[in-house]
Amino acid sequence: MGVIKKYRGKYRVGWDEIRATRYARMRELGVIPENACLRPPEDNINKFRGPYRDNVYRYRPWDELDEEERDALDLEMAVFAAMVNRLDQRF
Repeated sequence: MGVIKKYRGKYRVGWDEIRATRYARMRELGVIPENACLRPPEDNINKFRGPYRDNVYRYRPWDELDEEERDALDLEMAVFAAMVNRLDQRF
């Protein structure tokens, strides 16, 4: 199985849900204090990220994105996760 394919679809729940889940897990593990607050999402300063560069770097709730944007962003995150996976395999 290709490494990108391994991660494809895992990000379809959206960045808001992933962020909240990861935050809860970090609190559960004690990585961050229980009284830590999750800040509101911020715009992404990377303004040079492909065909969606005109609107994707501005934060919008996941449920406001259309299906094409969600699919493109799921692929982008799958590629990033695959790159990290491959780097981890080398060391």
